[in-house]
Amino acid sequence: MRVYGGQREGQGERVAWRRAVVVSLLALVVLGVLAAAAGAVEVPIPKKEEMVYGDFPLIGRRVAVWVVAQLHLMFGAFVVGVPLFILIIEIMGAATKNPRYDDLAHEFTRLLSVAFSTTATFGGVLVFFLIGLYPTLMDFLARIFFPSMVAYVLLFFGEGFSMYLYYYGWEALKGVSRRAGTVLATAFLTALVAYPFVLLLSAGLGGLLGVAAFPLSYVLTALGFVALLAYGWRPGRLTFLHHQKWLHICLGILLNYFGLILMMISNSWATFMTSPAGIDLDAGVFRGTVWEAVNNFHLDAH
Repeated sequence: MRVYGGQREGQGERVAWRRAVVVSLLALVVLGVLAAAAGAVEVPIPKKEEMVYGDFPLIGRRVAVWVVAQLHLMFGAFVVGVPLFILIIEIMGAATKNPRYDDLAHEFTRLLSVAFSTTATFGGVLVFFLIGLYPTLMDFLARIFFPSMVAYVLLFFGEGFSMYLYYYGWEALKGVSRRAGTVLATAFLTALVAYPFVLLLSAGLGGLLGVAAFPLSYVLTALGFVALLAYGWRPGRLTFLHHQKWLHICLGILLNYFGLILMMISNSWATFMTSPAGIDLDAGVFRGTVWEAVNNFHLDAH
């Protein structure tokens, strides 16, 4: 039995290290996307006579795009809003030790897989309609927002994986575990879900110290991760890092992060069309970075 238990622990540690390698590779991809987003581009604005439009039978292209976009947004709002509701109920159940809250939250997660797949289906149809019916406009936007589109795809996969782990891990991630893989995964997810707050802290400290917020936030997060590992791997004591319910709650927080960031990115594409930034009207080009296009709402003081 000891040998069998040691084999299971060894397998768990190998799986944890493989996940760490995958996460590291994804982090490199994200860093590449951020580097591309920081670089300025120059994209000519298409002239009126250069615009190309497609036709849709019977109802026309505008109504076709409107119907599909409306359906996509309604199911998308469900996918973004319900996980937040589920997470609050689960935290209430964990805090009060009342199983009824936990059961209620688990029941709500049954709806997520259907809504998620339906949202993704209508989203794919919407992309095809936009490319086929408004090719010139989509080419112009893609040349500006391509790094954010790559980030959107990565975040979409992250939302899907975290949602299925959240749902199928509900019963499995209960009780306590002293395995090194569990502590490693819990410490990593804890540092990950705490990163937005670390970034806010880094922005304040960076202003006082004259240091950029992002590098400082990476250093603080790495130190926090090491501190969590040291705290969780102390011999002879159970900590919150050994409670698998906290690992499950971290997955729920991560799921909500993915959904909110996805909505922020897609909203930036729409708001750029209503209040574009980085446009040089004299030269007839967009000249700027992806961040300038995303952070497009501005007031002209003059």
